[in-house]
Amino acid sequence: MKYSDFTLYVKPEVGGAPDFLIERAVRDTAIDFCQRTDVYIPEPEFITIIEGVNEYAVTILRAQNSITSSISLMTKQHCAPSATTN
Repeated sequence: MKYSDFTLYVKPEVGGAPDFLIERAVRDTAIDFCQRTDVYIPEPEFITIIEGVNEYAVTILRAQNSITSSISLMTKQHCAPSATTN
């Protein structure tokens, strides 16, 4: 689905707004929704865990993405509690 697909539904509520502005507002709203609800959770990269090492670098998929929280850390033996993020 494209952001422009929502123009038809939004346009009657914002009389006179240009289509590009409606598309931008729909895009910004969708991004905000995903960030607030954690509805978009990308698959994590594979990280080899080494005993005694407490910090690991994680690659962010796109420049506009950011890590807001971690859910859990799973190993073959157990599932650890959520880690903290900076």
